[in-house]
Amino acid sequence: QDETQLGGVQAFLDAGEEARFVEELPMKLGIIDERTVLIAMPDPIAGRDDITTLVIEHPHLARTLKLGFESVWATGMTFEQACKHLDIPVSSQAG
Repeated sequence: QDETQLGGVQAFLDAGEEARFVEELPMKLGIIDERTVLIAMPDPIAGRDDITTLVIEHPHLARTLKLGFESVWATGMTFEQACKHLDIPVSSQAG
């Protein structure tokens, strides 16, 4: 509900990006060209705020994880839906 974050999201949407909002994600995930996967996970040994990022080049894994991403995406709320859910006035969305 931070105004700076709202403005940042709105700027990406205004530039043509798409966004969905869900309550929780198990990890940060990037899939590049359906061939390479980047997975960022908390590092339980290094410390509380540290992450370990895995880069895996494997087309079958990338396509499988893409299915999972699309499943979560389909359940996510749009920016407008998320703002309504959080009782954020529409006027606060403008940057």
